[in-house]
Amino acid sequence: MPHQKQNFSQLRLNYNFNKQNILTQNNDKNLMSVNKKILNSIKQKPYFSKGDFVLYKNDCLKLLAQLPENSIDMIFADPPYFLSSGSFTCQNGRMVSVKKGDWDLSNGLSRDFEFHLEWTQACHRILKPNGTIWISGTYHSIYQCGVALQINKYHILNDIAWFKPNASPNLSCRFFTASHETIIWARKDKKGKHKFNYKLMKEGDWPEDFIKKPKLQMRSVWSIYPPKKEEKTFGKHPTQKPIDLLLRVVLASTDKGDIVLDPFTGSSTTGLACALNKRKFIGIDTEKKYLDLSIRRLNELIKKQKSKLKL
Repeated sequence: MPHQKQNFSQLRLNYNFNKQNILTQNNDKNLMSVNKKILNSIKQKPYFSKGDFVLYKNDCLKLLAQLPENSIDMIFADPPYFLSSGSFTCQNGRMVSVKKGDWDLSNGLSRDFEFHLEWTQACHRILKPNGTIWISGTYHSIYQCGVALQINKYHILNDIAWFKPNASPNLSCRFFTASHETIIWARKDKKGKHKFNYKLMKEGDWPEDFIKKPKLQMRSVWSIYPPKKEEKTFGKHPTQKPIDLLLRVVLASTDKGDIVLDPFTGSSTTGLACALNKRKFIGIDTEKKYLDLSIRRLNELIKKQKSKLKL
């Protein structure tokens, strides 16, 4: 019998709300039963916990240092781009400052690079031997991240060009319009055997990609629109990623039941992608308002999924 092409919408909405649902509210004393040992190693109480979706409010370096070695299957990181130092962009036809917050202020080339070295090193320790990390960034930061990965002995697997079809124009008219971000995918150890769900990436019924053709391997240029209006219902993070992007990342490199961590979780799009596909999620951020936004987004997701099951 020929292999049946998997439907993308089914992949996104594949939850059954039953007693085994990982989004079911757990007692604080029973956090993430499969990962109880991991969470018990963290001294502070979670900012929020619902089933296998857990958030912490703290500096990621402090939290990562408390996690057990070789305990995380996959990490997605969207670290500060350090753009908030006088730059401008175009928004709705107007020139606006790109200052995202004090957390995005540059401390100079050396200090910024030292930061990337520190957090990637901390992530390397907690990844499982065959674990992988994805890092998203623009040209302002991604090259420093790439060098930091190599210094910390990761093995780079791919660099993905996330092409944005509706990118903002360049106001100065002196440069090419920046219409993509780069995502680096790397393995913890050069000799490891990382997870890659090749068949799903090749044969899944994904939205049409830039230069993608049927029955060919998925390529490293992904055409995905920035977050849709409905993804910003409760507000947005200034570097919020679209759910379609994180769904692809999560489904490409993890299996059901795997533990995914986001050290700069923001509005927790990574966590929502995990919740939709039965992965366990740990998110870390320093900003209360973005953790609260994450909680509202998760609760809305649960509400929508319950409504769909009643139809």
